[in-house]
Amino acid sequence: MKKLIITFVLLLCSSVSFAGDFTLHTSLGSYHTEKYQGNEFKEWNQRNEGFSIEWNQTKELSYQIGTYHNSEWKNSKFAFVQYLPIEYKGASIGAFGGYISGYELTNIAAGLMLRYKVEKVVFTTRYVPKVDKRIGSSVFGFEVGYNF
Repeated sequence: MKKLIITFVLLLCSSVSFAGDFTLHTSLGSYHTEKYQGNEFKEWNQRNEGFSIEWNQTKELSYQIGTYHNSEWKNSKFAFVQYLPIEYKGASIGAFGGYISGYELTNIAAGLMLRYKVEKVVFTTRYVPKVDKRIGSSVFGFEVGYNF
């Protein structure tokens, strides 16, 4: 966790301007397109409780760090860069990528995201495609946050 915090602080400090705002998020859960984890027939954890903080550098660019109980029933920590260039009536579409711990196959996560903001409340859906054809699953993740 120390490395994630240091990475996030360095990202913030390297910015030319500190203009922006913060959002606190909580993970609501996930939906996997495949029911079981590979040949083990162990069901995915769909609850994924956790929390994170996001710094919005600009309207399109943000950084998010956090922790949650992942789909493989382990704890994960993450640091993401998010870019949401398409906006229409409170909805934004874009991509995210970065470091994530707690998974057997990889320490990198990337995918698409859709965000909808109503006043100060932020709803986020992420899509991460299946990484390995033999095991794993594509997954949709759901978060809700409050923007300060």
